[in-house]
Amino acid sequence: MRVLVVSFDRSLAEQLRNVLGEYEVMDVKNGEEALGLVNTHDILKEMEGRK
Repeated sequence: MRVLVVSFDRSLAEQLRNVLGEYEVMDVKNGEEALGLVNTHDILKEMEGRK
């Protein structure tokens, strides 16, 4: 599973990365950066797998 952390607090992002070590954790500073990481195809593929 992928986890996206949107926060200016880099220490929080690092702590979450450590706690969620078994997941793919990505951290960004704002919504614009978050949208840059999002691939619509990946989201649709992920949603298909949950049905």
